[in-house]
Amino acid sequence: MASSRERLMLEQVTDPEIIRFTHLQNSEAWRSKYLTAEEYAEREKLLGSSAISTRNKCLEMQEQFPDTYSWLGLKYFVLKNKSLPETSKMSQIVSSCETLNRIGWMVGPESSEIRPVLSVCIGGVFTSKENRGKGYAGEMITRLNAFYDDLGSQPDAPRLLRDKIMFLYSEVGEYYSKFGYISKPVPVHAISSLEGLVNVFCAANVVDGDGRSLGFDDYEDLIELEKEQFQKSLVKLQRAHPNSHIFTVEPSLEIYQWFKHRDIFLASKVNPESLPPTKFGFALPDGSHVIWHHHWPEKALYIVKICINDDTINKEGTLKRLLAESVAEAARSGLDHLEFWDEEIADFEWSRSLFEYLESSENKENLYKENGSRSAIRPPEGCSSGGFIWDNNTKFCWF
Repeated sequence: MASSRERLMLEQVTDPEIIRFTHLQNSEAWRSKYLTAEEYAEREKLLGSSAISTRNKCLEMQEQFPDTYSWLGLKYFVLKNKSLPETSKMSQIVSSCETLNRIGWMVGPESSEIRPVLSVCIGGVFTSKENRGKGYAGEMITRLNAFYDDLGSQPDAPRLLRDKIMFLYSEVGEYYSKFGYISKPVPVHAISSLEGLVNVFCAANVVDGDGRSLGFDDYEDLIELEKEQFQKSLVKLQRAHPNSHIFTVEPSLEIYQWFKHRDIFLASKVNPESLPPTKFGFALPDGSHVIWHHHWPEKALYIVKICINDDTINKEGTLKRLLAESVAEAARSGLDHLEFWDEEIADFEWSRSLFEYLESSENKENLYKENGSRSAIRPPEGCSSGGFIWDNNTKFCWF
């Protein structure tokens, strides 16, 4: 490294001007071809003001976590090299990143009780071209780990901070493994033969009438169903793996709205003549539902969440109906394929027929594709990779 570690400093920042500067810089890596650097910074500002990013301002969270709510939401960090000339408040910044802090749930060997934990997801890691190759990004992640570790190591630290879980989505393979992040890669499936999916696989399950489309914020009842199912899954996994720590991000309407903000903003840039999307999912009367995300640059409809009510008798038929609704939305939106992370539609008895169909109808390269966003997690101290299970490791909790 060009300068000694002693001259480097990790700082948490709240100054809008500095935050915008980091977004203009990292737009080089993270914006799509449809956005200018200015538009990307505008989008990031919008996301930064969304409900999940400002969760620390939510009265419900303040009441539920009175001593730790301030750590929820989107947090911004920069690494400064104090050896550089300080000609402005940005001149010493060499790297930057963000963490999206949400509530997670965990059970462990010491107790079958489902307890809340601080879920810290790292994103936006960036070093400018002139500062690459000097070890800055690695030093920033090392110090970020230590920053959050210190929060939970204080004698009076609330349990939410002591039990924190950190994770990220790597675009650079195993780079983060040397900082304690264990890869939990999840393959992706792409369905390009949409007509065949509807007419052959879904067939008689394509019906009109019952069910409702999901808008921006009109399905709190469905989130409650997801919470119930997530908790049941944790209990089931804990019984099967009594010596393991089992973790999931808690579902919330605000998480899905974060996807929708991205969706609506980019739609206006990709298709400026079109109306913004208004349908973000579909639900049946029993609460079974699908939530999707229009990924305009790739012309793909991402299935963010599929939830089928445990009391549903015909689960396979319900899956087919939800997929048919997804295909219909893709057609309405001018998108040419569906995508979903493998663990989203797991190896249940009611989903096996889908994979049998896909293996006979899709090009092999469309199935079990390597995920460009490799999930990687930093388990709690003292927990080995073999003793840790990440439940709901899907697009749902991506950042």
